[in-house]
Amino acid sequence: MRDYYYIFTAICLLLTLGTITAILLSLLLRPFKLALHRYRVNKINKEYPGDGPIFSSKYPTDYLELKIPIYKDFFCWLHNAKFTCHAIVVMIAVFATLSVYTYYWGSNTIGSVFSRNEYDTKYYVQLFPEGSESKNYLVPADLHVDQYGIAIDKVYWPNGGYTTFGNYDSNDTQEFYDNKRVTLKDDEDREWIIILTDKKVTKK
Repeated sequence: MRDYYYIFTAICLLLTLGTITAILLSLLLRPFKLALHRYRVNKINKEYPGDGPIFSSKYPTDYLELKIPIYKDFFCWLHNAKFTCHAIVVMIAVFATLSVYTYYWGSNTIGSVFSRNEYDTKYYVQLFPEGSESKNYLVPADLHVDQYGIAIDKVYWPNGGYTTFGNYDSNDTQEFYDNKRVTLKDDEDREWIIILTDKKVTKK
């Protein structure tokens, strides 16, 4: 159902927002981490004065002056940050591509993850006349599908006739998404129990 598409969209957005939040927090905490590293380096310099300055006093922020890999994690963080940014860009690009594809060229199959938000399609439905659970008809029907539900526009009878259901909108057929069963009145005020099947009408 369309719920899978919305779940996928929500997951992508949450991952993107979570990654951006993690990067911002890392940037905000970076000065404190650098100060802690500076303290550790100064402590090592005092404990081992004979080995020369490990942290350059002339260029206190020049990482190339370090003789121990005390800032190795910074370069790892920088590399990971670039990778994360690339991952975010790729994720957004994939999400945008899928959105454009489903909007213009998505399928008209009910329940497909890549179906359009609104489309017309044809499926077979079972019709039970009012007051009869034994007598039923399996006939093709014109359906209009949108984010609110599935609306039956017309059903076609084997004798060439048809019955229309035009006095309602798709909100009245939300049960199709849940139970694939709904009770409706046609335009001649006859009541029908309608069951949506999984069999799609294919063009001959």
